[in-house]
Amino acid sequence: MHLPDVELVESAPLETTLAHADVPNAADVWIDMIRGARHSIDLAEFYVSDQPGSRLHTVIEEIERAAARGVHVRLMVDDTFYAKYPEIPDAWKSRPNMESRRVDFRPGVHHAKYFVIDEREAYLGSQNFDWRSLEHIFELGARIRTEHIVAALEAIFRADWEVAGGGAYNLAPIRTKDEIDGGDIELGVSPKKLVPESAWELPRLVQWIDGTTSTLRIELLTYKAKSRDGTAFTVLDDALRRAAARGVHVKLLVSSWNEKDPDVIALASVPNIEARSLTIPRFSGGDIPFARVAHAKYAVFDEGRSWLGTSNWEGDYFMQSRNIGLFFEHVGHMSSKLAIIFSAAWESSYAKPVSPSK
Repeated sequence: MHLPDVELVESAPLETTLAHADVPNAADVWIDMIRGARHSIDLAEFYVSDQPGSRLHTVIEEIERAAARGVHVRLMVDDTFYAKYPEIPDAWKSRPNMESRRVDFRPGVHHAKYFVIDEREAYLGSQNFDWRSLEHIFELGARIRTEHIVAALEAIFRADWEVAGGGAYNLAPIRTKDEIDGGDIELGVSPKKLVPESAWELPRLVQWIDGTTSTLRIELLTYKAKSRDGTAFTVLDDALRRAAARGVHVKLLVSSWNEKDPDVIALASVPNIEARSLTIPRFSGGDIPFARVAHAKYAVFDEGRSWLGTSNWEGDYFMQSRNIGLFFEHVGHMSSKLAIIFSAAWESSYAKPVSPSK
């Protein structure tokens, strides 16, 4: 059976209508990938938060079984979040065929979420290695089987792994583009200081916004025209305003956590720009902290281009923190599926307009 070079994958909150029948579930895909591992599993995550009985717990058990059959497992997590979630990184240090390290990107963080299996396939998406991400948060990612993208992710992992072990940062030369289905898939990487200029994610996003002629659809957890320290970050904001000024219809969908942000409200007041927020209802089983939210990060530029990544559109994600995105050009099935997913969320009962500033 021919397996697709790239496959869109989702997680949808329980008790919602946000799941799509034609998009595989992340927990199922992760388990399938792990069961197929023969030599190595390299996981680069923000953090790991497990809960017995959860879908992630099943994934973790599958990884441990892989190590027991001889697969070499390496887990890398962000150093600043380790103190909050030390259990799995600590436990895996003492298991045969398993290693864990913490990488320090301060003043940024290791915010990318990806893993590579046997250096032949990879997963990249908005899902943290968090049980809530697989059950109570809306997320999107991609299973990737293209040669150069997988090799580039492995090279980035190795460079960051060496830093996490106390070594110097040395990113091997990477090829960031593959041809698929008559189009291209290309990797964009952050932060700026740790990648070749040609691979940096932010300029490609701006280029594609500036090249949009009709419609631009964006979904994010958060959107801000500033960095965490309060300094201005208007590169993307300026690009969106330029697009609207030349007649592009811009739709921005953010999470309920971001709906009252002044930058979102200000953008919603611009002609040709609409903003809506997505609110996930409370779970019937009780309150779940840091969950019941839309966390996916993607954009569709007209009909032929799309982006799927780990960055929220704030300054630190591109300037300070490790993040990775995928750019799809003329890969029809990705752009069309993302457009359908966006429209379903935008028109759903969970979405409401952001009130423009007066």
